[in-house]
Amino acid sequence: MLMATIVEVRTEYPLLRLIIWIAFLIVYIYMAQYIYKDAVKRKLNAELWLLIVLLVPIASWIVYFLVRNEKSRNQE
Repeated sequence: MLMATIVEVRTEYPLLRLIIWIAFLIVYIYMAQYIYKDAVKRKLNAELWLLIVLLVPIASWIVYFLVRNEKSRNQE
């Protein structure tokens, strides 16, 4: 009984799920592009950051912005 309810919930809103995945994909691509360009501008290892962002999306965004802010504070 519980398993049937879980399956129904998963297939109840396929269009909504598709919209959410497309939105995440757009944000994923935008953030990868932004972080790569920003890393080049700040003379960080842009290729390495791009690889990290592509492999570990959300966590790497947070880590990049923390590292970036720390580096800019140290240069001042």
